Amino acid sequence: MTFSVGPLRPQEVPALCELFQSVFGAPLPLQVQRWKYVLGPRLVSHSIVARDPSGALLGHAGALVFPGSRVGRPLPMAQVCDVMVDPTARGGLELQGVYGRLMAALQTDLASTHPGVLAYGFAGVRPYKLGARMGLYRAVQPCRMGRVADLPEAQGAGVSPPGGQGDVPIPLPWWRRPSSGRWPTGSVMAQAVGWEHPDLARLWAHLAPILRHPLVQRTPAYLSWRYAGHPVWRYQLWMLRRAWSRPLGWVVTREMPDGSLCIVDALLPPEVDDLTAARSLADAMMAAQGSKASQASQGTPPDLCGWWVQTEAAARLEPIMGCEVWVDRWHSDHLPLRFQPGDTDVF
Repeated sequence: MTFSVGPLRPQEVPALCELFQSVFGAPLPLQVQRWKYVLGPRLVSHSIVARDPSGALLGHAGALVFPGSRVGRPLPMAQVCDVMVDPTARGGLELQGVYGRLMAALQTDLASTHPGVLAYGFAGVRPYKLGARMGLYRAVQPCRMGRVADLPEAQGAGVSPPGGQGDVPIPLPWWRRPSSGRWPTGSVMAQAVGWEHPDLARLWAHLAPILRHPLVQRTPAYLSWRYAGHPVWRYQLWMLRRAWSRPLGWVVTREMPDGSLCIVDALLPPEVDDLTAARSLADAMMAAQGSKASQASQGTPPDLCGWWVQTEAAARLEPIMGCEVWVDRWHSDHLPLRFQPGDTDVF
């Protein structure tokens, strides 16, 4: 097959969106493509395409490079995305095929513009296996969506029946169970806030130096682009605090088409775990619905879900493979990435 590989031209963007629809069976609106590749506090974007002799697009590989951080030190990070090849142009494991040459061109561009960049991406199981056999991917985290309500009851997570009758505790609903964090139930509260909250910059400056896993910098500018400015989805920012204190972290949620509430992103101090944050969200949302504190344990909590939720039901799902993408080396000298749904471009 004869084809050429080079950067996407501006006039080819509509054809790229059509290729996306053809390969993935989902639309890529022009405003989403512009939001993804042009807007936001990025360092650079890469968009590489393969063309047949007539100029028709056969494939694409993209990367979004953002400022990252590891223990407070700068680290360029690139999300590899929209890797696709028209079904008529697929050639398996051949490095000289469309897929192999697209990825090679993308690696070359990333290595030349940002040496040492940490590249990552999200692929289905089959594309991941293909890329791994070609030496392009290595697994970091199988990402499965679990529901908080499906979490098993923790040992001792109950209360004794009134009057001391019986020896078996009454199980507590999940949002009242103890967590592994240091702060007891009810000590952390959540409040829905706007995207211009003045504590966003302070929280990132305070927490970035103690976060050991690499992370795209969660600055106010990044949050404004990624969530507040998304052209399709709507997100809610929640501040977490203890009584009479400044915010100590934040959580971002998105209501999913099935009615569940996905925890897509969170910036938490080490002493607050994910379950504590989820429980605080449940309390805040139930309070907003008019539930009284004495009735909270009898109410219906929101259907919260997230990638950090490990349940038997989630384990049966086929995962999205969060992986590192080879550029000029594997980043084995530090802790691996820890992905959240907001790290992808589809939540």
